[in-house]
Amino acid sequence: QLSFVKKIEYLSDNFLLIGKGTDRDTYAVTSKKVIKVALDEDGIKQNKNEIYILKNNSFLFPKLYNYSEDYSWIELELVKPLNEKSEIYELTGIEGKDFSNIMFEWSKNYNKSYKDIVQREIEFIQEDYDTLNVKSYADGNGVKKYLKQKIDTWQSYLKNPILEEIERLKKILYIDVWELGHPFNLGKSSSGKFVLLDLGKIKNAINKRKC
Repeated sequence: QLSFVKKIEYLSDNFLLIGKGTDRDTYAVTSKKVIKVALDEDGIKQNKNEIYILKNNSFLFPKLYNYSEDYSWIELELVKPLNEKSEIYELTGIEGKDFSNIMFEWSKNYNKSYKDIVQREIEFIQEDYDTLNVKSYADGNGVKKYLKQKIDTWQSYLKNPILEEIERLKKILYIDVWELGHPFNLGKSSSGKFVLLDLGKIKNAINKRKC
């Protein structure tokens, strides 16, 4: 059985390093597959957590192809991290800033539904809409129209399939939604789908926050 060092040497000599972390390195083995190799015991724990999560089928997860019995490496579908919040809207129908705010607020109210978070924001915007004095603005009617559009946008989130699936996963896997507020923990799969990244790290994070 190869040591950590030998495994890294083998991968470095044969494949392209596309991601370097504190506990794991990621190598592209084909145009559609990567291998995440643990650098230490924490990396093994992350691999183990990620395997456990990925075995719970979800359209938000990259494909799991293979893994070693000692969890020192896992082979996954290649996923490109999102670079900008604008990409979140393109893949989910949720404005990037809104997506992050929902995740951050949800993490503060972990036992609530995402719909509670969204509904509260709708009520805030609705209050602004109802109390707006159109004459106080140079384009008061424009401001009112903008607020109405925001209400309609947030109401559409109440039935968003991405948020509904994240809620399902949160209930069964206790994933840390705060981590999902950062675009670098979100990605686009080789087939063009929106997926969640670094699931081992996300599982670790919620465990630490429970302590």
